Amino acid sequence: VAINDLTDSKMLELHRLNNHETMNFWRLSNNVNFSDFSKGDLVFFKGRTSSGVGHVGMVVNVDPGRNSFQFIHASSSRGIMITDFSTSAYYIRRYVGAKRVIK
Repeated sequence: VAINDLTDSKMLELHRLNNHETMNFWRLSNNVNFSDFSKGDLVFFKGRTSSGVGHVGMVVNVDPGRNSFQFIHASSSRGIMITDFSTSAYYIRRYVGAKRVIK
């Protein structure tokens, strides 16, 4: 998946990350508070089978009025999709935190 214009920076090519790559992004990126989310931030979730970080998405829209955001991610069963965080009990339960890779 190629994503452009989310962060006003160069095009960023993304692929489905394995657990090792996901953990590296988690460890090496800067923390972002929920109130400071912007397009391009990475959001991390617990995996289905582990207590650690196992899934990552990228914020594509922030809705401060609803205290919510939408993120794009690769679902193993549904492929590439955009999910509204505030309406997804599945991801709300598994949310770990957000990070910013690009300044």
